[in-house]
Amino acid sequence: MCVCVMTIFEKFRSDRSGNMILACALAMPVMVMAMGGALSYGMAYSGRSDIQNALDTALLGGYGESDEFDETRARMLFANNLNGIEVSELTFFENGEGGMAGRAVAEQPALMLQMFGMETIKFGAVAAVEPSMEKKIVSATFKPTAVSGAFDKDIYFFTRDASGRKTRRELVLSYDVTSKHPQLGWTSATVRPDLNRTHTINVGEYSSYGYEMVVYEDVTLKGNRSGPGVTVKSYDSDGPDVEDRMRREGACGKANGEAVSWEDGGDRNFQDFKYTVTCDERMKKSDTMRLVK
Repeated sequence: MCVCVMTIFEKFRSDRSGNMILACALAMPVMVMAMGGALSYGMAYSGRSDIQNALDTALLGGYGESDEFDETRARMLFANNLNGIEVSELTFFENGEGGMAGRAVAEQPALMLQMFGMETIKFGAVAAVEPSMEKKIVSATFKPTAVSGAFDKDIYFFTRDASGRKTRRELVLSYDVTSKHPQLGWTSATVRPDLNRTHTINVGEYSSYGYEMVVYEDVTLKGNRSGPGVTVKSYDSDGPDVEDRMRREGACGKANGEAVSWEDGGDRNFQDFKYTVTCDERMKKSDTMRLVK
């Protein structure tokens, strides 16, 4: 651009005919408009990128750790990421996919284009978020394979919500001492369901799931679940001492399922309650939101 102007200037200085004055006068507005347009639209493009990033951050951050969209929080996050751009319009609305969408519009002065009647340049951005899809357990089938010990034991299946609170706790397997021995206090026990028989449960909404073993430690070795001499202890598969109580191999969604072995605290052989779990998994909406363009 500078070379062109200098060339015109040199020709203007050396040409005495007057034609170059007219040519320069005609070309100058076009050059000014081109320079102004390039500068203005370049700034608008940069501003649009900033607005897009701010809108993406606002939509994702508007959910935080909740499954409800907080518009006040979203607007605050949007404003904090604008880099000084003044926005004339910001709206949030449901997108029909279980998520939210947003639209932002801004205007900036058109700089040197104002002399040609263009006062401002308008630009903006749109974005939307929706729940991610992930595999979720629909049903779980439990099959006891080995049980031993002098204490009654129960196995529960539980689910937790996003906050970690247990939302469901269902008894799936049980071991009961049924007959007694004069010296040992017991000779046989029953398992429900029977060994190598299955028990299937339906699984509802959850954020995480696990297993719990409840042990009824009866110092009289009579298989009691309550009363004098009975201490009830509970262990969760996601508890702090799980490595001392539980072993697990595989995954319940795989063909061979998951093999689980519990130790009730006696001989430490992890043979006190063994079972397999197989699960029916489906793709379902999760609590995690993702951006969609």
